[in-house]
Amino acid sequence: MWQRLVFVAITCFIYWRGLVLFKEKLKKTSIQQFIKRNFWLHPNSICYARMILTGVAMALYYFGHQYFGVAIYLLGVFSDAADGMIARKCDLITAWGKMLDPLADKVICLPPMAFFANGGQLSVGLVIIFATIELIGQFGVRGILAYLKKDMAANDYGKVKTVTAFILIISVFVFQDVNISFIQNSAMLVLCVLAFCSVLFKIIPAKS
Repeated sequence: MWQRLVFVAITCFIYWRGLVLFKEKLKKTSIQQFIKRNFWLHPNSICYARMILTGVAMALYYFGHQYFGVAIYLLGVFSDAADGMIARKCDLITAWGKMLDPLADKVICLPPMAFFANGGQLSVGLVIIFATIELIGQFGVRGILAYLKKDMAANDYGKVKTVTAFILIISVFVFQDVNISFIQNSAMLVLCVLAFCSVLFKIIPAKS
C-alpha cells in the first residue's frame, strides 16, 4: 500500500509542478500564438486526448501494468486543468468546448468506476445511480441549456464532484489490499448527491 501511495504522491507532484511551469509559460504572447497555430494543442484536442488516455490507462491496468496505467490516468486528470488554462488565456473558449470538457470528465470517471464495480471494489448500484445522473446532466440538461443558449459552466457542486471522483478512483488503486469499502462506497453516495445538486442548480441557478 505504502509503495502505491508514494508512487501516486510523487506522480501528482511531478504533474502539478509541470502545470505550474506551464501556467507561467502561458503568460508569454509567443506561447499563446504558438498554441493558436497548432490545433493539437487546442483545449478541445486535449479533451479528446484525455478520453483516449483513459482507454489506454484502463487497458494497461487490466493487463497487469497498474503503475503505468495509473501514471497515464493521472496525466489525463491533470490535463483537465491544462485545457482550462489554455482556453481562458488563449481565448479559445467555444460552445462545443463547453459541452466537450464535461463529457471528457465523465469518460475519465465512469469507465474506471464501472471497471472497479465489476471487480467488486465499488458498489454496482451506486455507480449505476451516479452514471445515470451524470448522463442525464450531460445529454439532457446541458443539451437543453445549449439549445437555449444558457450558461453551461460547471458550478461548485460539479467541480467538487469531479475532484472527489478522481480521488476515489485513485484510492481504489492505492488501498486495493485494505478493506475500506465502507469509506469508498460512502464517497460514492456523496458523489451521487453532488451530481444531483450539480444538475439541479444548473436548472435552478443558486442565488448569490
